Amino acid sequence: MIRIWSRMSAGMAIACLVVLHVSNVFAVDTTAVLRGGIAINEFLADPNGSKNFDTDGNGTADTTDEFVELINISAGPIDIGGLELWDDGTNQWFTFPAATTIDPGGRAAVVVGVQGGGSLPAVPAGSAIFDDGFGSGVLNNGGDNIVVYDPGADTYIQALYNGDGADDPTVDYAGDGFSGTATRIGPIEDFGSDTDGVSRVRSPEGDTNVADHDTVNMSLNASPGTPTAGFMPPPPMTDFTHKLPKPGEETLIDFSTFTGSGFDPDPSAGQLDSDNFATSGFGTDVSFGGSENSGDPARGADDGGVSTGGIYAFDVSNSGGADPNPALGVQPAGSDFTPGSIFLQLPNETDSVIDALDLSFDFLFYNDQERSQQFEVFYSTGGTFTHLGSLTLLTPEPSALEPEWEVFTIATSLSELGLEPGDFLTLRFDSDDFSGGGSRDEIAIDNISISQAAIPEPASAALLLLATGGLVMRRARRRA
Repeated sequence: MIRIWSRMSAGMAIACLVVLHVSNVFAVDTTAVLRGGIAINEFLADPNGSKNFDTDGNGTADTTDEFVELINISAGPIDIGGLELWDDGTNQWFTFPAATTIDPGGRAAVVVGVQGGGSLPAVPAGSAIFDDGFGSGVLNNGGDNIVVYDPGADTYIQALYNGDGADDPTVDYAGDGFSGTATRIGPIEDFGSDTDGVSRVRSPEGDTNVADHDTVNMSLNASPGTPTAGFMPPPPMTDFTHKLPKPGEETLIDFSTFTGSGFDPDPSAGQLDSDNFATSGFGTDVSFGGSENSGDPARGADDGGVSTGGIYAFDVSNSGGADPNPALGVQPAGSDFTPGSIFLQLPNETDSVIDALDLSFDFLFYNDQERSQQFEVFYSTGGTFTHLGSLTLLTPEPSALEPEWEVFTIATSLSELGLEPGDFLTLRFDSDDFSGGGSRDEIAIDNISISQAAIPEPASAALLLLATGGLVMRRARRRA
């Protein structure tokens, strides 16, 4: 259950739209499956163009960054060893190794060819990813068929895209060794038309609906071998400024000393600890443990109304500097944070397992421009990210006549975390353009509070709301 509390100043119009997404994973399962649950889930046919996706991370989005991903939508593990990928022109271009087992919800991705300086992306346990070793592309940009064949059962599944005509593999591929007696399982699925540099993916994963990846997760153009929501390998333990709290304690990150001076693993005054914080989607990004003290990661302090893209310490007090309240802020721009993410990772350095945490934070925006921005939050306990409360915040498209910092306080509880000592909780704050044109509103986050109960309280209506994953949002306007 999700509840939203809104408090508005007298005479003010609604200043932020809240969108609650309701979805069930595998709600309308595809019937085009092999071995009781293996389906085509995602593919990238054109890695470069209007957008780009560098699958192997070698610095260049190229045709060899193409990939095809399968998913296990069944309730049990499935051995996919021996399954074959076929394409008209390339023919049988990959065979999954024997004893390759995919867990329920797991993926198996095949990258066309990892190039020099590149590597296969990390994937969660229970999934797999492979390098086919090709030196050129396999999937046609203008349209193609993707066929997965099971020689043991003499069955296949098939998908097409970009208006390509349907192949009959038993006839069209027969001269290249495809079985002339094979039976297709389920329909030939039309994955629609792609966007350059963006994969086509089922949404929800395993469902019959297909979408551009960046409309499902605005911070990622593709996610080979990983959930659409994204994945991050576990980081090494190091010296963290911010950590998960002990029972009965609170970790509060209020950015009170932040001056927009950048990020460093041994932060100086005015900087943030890059052991805790990282970014993506800027001209210069901050990696965990990295040092960035100029350019996009270090735009300094301001009270709003800026135009240069990057990360700022915004004074969100609306006090004209009389009573400053710095927050971690971003001015999105054409090449900055559109889309983008800010990551916050917190280690469990206690001596016990953490199963439940209370989380709250402030989302703020300065509505001085005509474009609407989208803001979402995800969390992870081991690589896979989960959408927090299925909540999306949208800044207003028309600009305010007299812009001020507006704040929404969001509070919820996270349960069944199972964070062992040494594990990490990672929060991911995403943003992208939503509608309108021109320049973009400034946005910020502040007062990130994470607490752990010392002793469970007696059940109450409020506690039951949090225990069921309820999300509370309070709206207010910053006053001087």
